[in-house]
Amino acid sequence: MLFKLLLIPLISLFLVPIVQSQREMACDLNCHFAEPYISSETLKKWPKTCKYLCGNLIFNEETDLTDYELSVNFWKLEELKGFLRIQNSTLTSLNFLENLRARQCEGGEFGEFVVSNNLYLTNLGNVKNFANGDKCTWRIVKNPKLDISSYEFLAYLRLENFGNLKDYECVNVRITPESLPYYSNCLSINNGAEEKALKISNLSSLMDLSGFLKLKSVVGGIEISNTDLEDLSFLKNLKIIEMPGGPMDRATIEIQNNPNLKRLGWDFITVIFVCNLCYSYHFQVLPKNGKLLLKITKNHAEFCLSIEEVQKFAKVAPWFFNEDKILFCANLTRADGQKVCKFEGFGSFETDCYHVVGDVIVDEDNEKDVWMLENVTHIYGSLIIRDTRELVNLDFLASLKSVMRLKKDEDQIIRILSNKKLEKVIFPKMTTPPFPIGEGDFIDIDGNSLEIFKIQRDCILIRAMTKADVKYNGKGCCEYGDFVVSNNPYLTDIERLQNFYNGDECTWRFVNNSQLDLSSYGFMANVNLENYGNLKDSGCASVRITPESLPYYSNCTSITGNYEGALRIYRMSSSMDLTGFLNLKSVVGGIEIRDTDLVDLSFLKNLKNLKSPGMAVGQTTISIQNNPNLKGLGWDSITVLPKGNLLFLNITNNHPEFCLTIDEVQKFAQVDATFFNEDKILLCPNLTRADDQKVCKFDGFESFETNCRHVVGDVIVDEDNEKDVWMLENVTYIYGSLIIRDTRELVNLNFLASLRMVMRLTKDEDQIIRILSNKKLEKVIFPKMKSRPFPMRVDDFIDIDGNSLEIFKVQKECLLIRAMTKAKVKYNSKSCTKLPRAGETSISLDIKLSMVWIFILLLVHF
Repeated sequence: MLFKLLLIPLISLFLVPIVQSQREMACDLNCHFAEPYISSETLKKWPKTCKYLCGNLIFNEETDLTDYELSVNFWKLEELKGFLRIQNSTLTSLNFLENLRARQCEGGEFGEFVVSNNLYLTNLGNVKNFANGDKCTWRIVKNPKLDISSYEFLAYLRLENFGNLKDYECVNVRITPESLPYYSNCLSINNGAEEKALKISNLSSLMDLSGFLKLKSVVGGIEISNTDLEDLSFLKNLKIIEMPGGPMDRATIEIQNNPNLKRLGWDFITVIFVCNLCYSYHFQVLPKNGKLLLKITKNHAEFCLSIEEVQKFAKVAPWFFNEDKILFCANLTRADGQKVCKFEGFGSFETDCYHVVGDVIVDEDNEKDVWMLENVTHIYGSLIIRDTRELVNLDFLASLKSVMRLKKDEDQIIRILSNKKLEKVIFPKMTTPPFPIGEGDFIDIDGNSLEIFKIQRDCILIRAMTKADVKYNGKGCCEYGDFVVSNNPYLTDIERLQNFYNGDECTWRFVNNSQLDLSSYGFMANVNLENYGNLKDSGCASVRITPESLPYYSNCTSITGNYEGALRIYRMSSSMDLTGFLNLKSVVGGIEIRDTDLVDLSFLKNLKNLKSPGMAVGQTTISIQNNPNLKGLGWDSITVLPKGNLLFLNITNNHPEFCLTIDEVQKFAQVDATFFNEDKILLCPNLTRADDQKVCKFDGFESFETNCRHVVGDVIVDEDNEKDVWMLENVTYIYGSLIIRDTRELVNLNFLASLRMVMRLTKDEDQIIRILSNKKLEKVIFPKMKSRPFPMRVDDFIDIDGNSLEIFKVQKECLLIRAMTKAKVKYNSKSCTKLPRAGETSISLDIKLSMVWIFILLLVHF
């Protein structure tokens, strides 16, 4: 053990500089600070003119600067690529950091920002400037003159606070042995960031936890980890666990790494996961998008849940991450007095049982006794109905509300299989899915002799009632076709249909219902909807254009929907009148065009804006496929696209001559679109641009014109033409590869000072930008290239390899290229972070890494 303890600090000597080098971002070479703290002595090395600085900023007991000295030296600092810590200092205010907008967490992205033990600190200044979107834990503790209750923004962060003049009591509570004495009066704990309002760690069963007997409500998640507690009965008076905010929020109950923990002791909880706003937004808690995450793992081997706890969790359909074998507790007595029975067959079964523990299996041997289950409301095990000969329906399960099974099993929890005369399946009181239910789980109805679901609606009804996926003979409900309501001349009310919707991807078709006003039903905004010919339709939202619906859509100037398909166009012919779409200027959401015989999409030529939906959490998609005559888009007028890798392009299976104009390619590349391309897509031969910038094909320097801004073709510089590279000085965009190889006299790439982007549509195993085996090249930089090569796959990079001189003498020069171009860079087959830092050779770095692994192996061995 002593050997291990001695090894740990020794390992850290080697690890710390390596971790710091990997975290180091690109800064100006003169804007680095490596001193361990700020003092009058180290201030001499502070680059006070820098707005962006790489290094750590630590104010502690060694900081001996006046307020004036702090202000004049730090007022310019806007971004710190390193961490900030104020600890054990004599500072009274942080106003001197008034312009700081960003800094990193100490210990990584989810580490800490520390303000602690500052005896005279009264003012946090403008630190809220870098709080927006912050993922650090803000640890503000034991500052006896600091009132943090007046800083409202802190309540919305990952906050640990105690021992200050005034704290945010009972908000984002983190209980450790150090903080425990400060929390004894909370009746309610509120609004936890990172989905956890209450976090408890490193506590002992010897500690006084009686203060938590007052706790009645938690708004947000709960995490209890790394304790030696045997149960959590100190929370036994907790009655409500509530979801923060509205329907887009979520909460987590995470109980892990408590080796002595055998049970919760939460039988008295009455409400879990309230969401008062959910239903006003037509939102339901569903297995596929459930907002409660339940993780109970790595506790005592005998850890168990009572049937009351399981019942309450199951009622809210959480995601249940269960890596361990979790048991039902042996005590089957319930506080409400309802009878609980173990199920070991019908021979000894008592008909007044409401709760049944064990797998309930009905087959040809016992089907005559199923009437004995008529009072059962909850089953704690599987429900299997199989191979019966006379069973016609499931009326004997009319009281059943929930089926729950803790043990892991590849088979589904509810299975209705190979029954000879069964003709109807319904669970009239089951309004929650089987528990636990996750990705790929479903109610399995398969191989029965008669037709259980005669129409799709019957399948959808079960799915909507149970909020669980249903598979009938191996297919989901949606696979049996669209949900159709059409040609009903007297239909006026569809309010109850919202009970059928559970977030599925079925297409709902409402067509030619002459008295139906669809615009008055808010839940329709979530449905994959096709509607036209009704009294009132949903207008220009989630538009599906087919030959049948086309006459009803001619006046949309803007279309809205989800990120996969705001506008969908199917089965259209070039002979149809599409001129109504010339009015369309904006689409908020994705576009899908498939299975048409259109030659181009010029009917959308006036489309200028394609935007992501406000609540989108994925990439907005443009999917153009299976159009055998389609040769081009005709979208040169588009000016606004989703930025930051939020656009996904799927252009495939169209005409073999399908092409994109250089304007279109440039616009897709500028927003860093993800390009899924199975086909060979060409650049259109017409090289005229709307902005009249000159475009040239590159066939070598002999015929090249020096006023060309856009160059089409692979630009290859080698020993035969390197003397002519000055001719590229005006080039801003290259549509092809950029290859600089085997030159003899080329020293730098100053001739590419205007270059902004390199794009190549043809597939090639080689990288788009390659700088290889140049004899005298000593510097690589693209000062105006702010976007990475297009398209760039996950494993693509800028390839700088085999050059005779040392291009990057220190790591930060490589990082600078990577930061500017937003692209991975490999230098002599190594990523930037594997290169040595300033003052460190690559050999010394390799030695350090090797020594770290040796020490780790020794630590494990001993």
